[in-house]
Amino acid sequence: MTSNPTAIAKPDFRSRVAEGRRDRMRARLLAATMKVCGGANRGRAVIDDVVREAGVSRGAFYRYYPSLEAAIGELIDQLVAELVDAARLTFSDVDDPVLGSAIGSQLLLGRASGDREWATFVSSSSQVLDTPPLRAVLHDTIGAGGRTGVFEFPSLDVATDLFAGGLLGGIRRLASDQAAGDSYVVDLSLQLLRGLGTTPDRAAEAAREGADRIAAAASRLPWAR
Repeated sequence: MTSNPTAIAKPDFRSRVAEGRRDRMRARLLAATMKVCGGANRGRAVIDDVVREAGVSRGAFYRYYPSLEAAIGELIDQLVAELVDAARLTFSDVDDPVLGSAIGSQLLLGRASGDREWATFVSSSSQVLDTPPLRAVLHDTIGAGGRTGVFEFPSLDVATDLFAGGLLGGIRRLASDQAAGDSYVVDLSLQLLRGLGTTPDRAAEAAREGADRIAAAASRLPWAR
């Protein structure tokens, strides 16, 4: 008895189509969640706001998420995964903690500068910068700088909080100030390095090199795909 390749392939094709449809709906719901849950709306938005923005029914929302908090949680996980992927792409091969910190800070700030909706959501949710994956990147990079003596700080927690707080403040600025842009991103990156105890010349050099590396990788960053 001969097999029928077409009959075997059809279920797989239908499964892929259905999966693609589900992925697109999730992306649509998460995009709407980002738009309505950022800024002053944070804490006040409800599911009706999301479904209205997405142009779907409440039933469609509940097929994917049991609550608005669940959608926000998945959105945060997605944003963090993008940032961690971008970090691996741009400075996983960098041994210098000063350059790694410059690149990492400019990735976050550059993302905010290029996408005000993203910046508005992230600036109203400190959860993004406080998630274990991003906190681990900051701890590892800043901690390496402390051990090698290129950074000076009383404790790793103090240094990490200072750095993360400066980034969050910068993202808030970029979300609301149309005049802020690439120069602000580089300047704030430089100042954050100075706050960790980096010498002025080394901080300026790392900030410039970080900007060059990110520009070279721009087309391959997760949010550019």
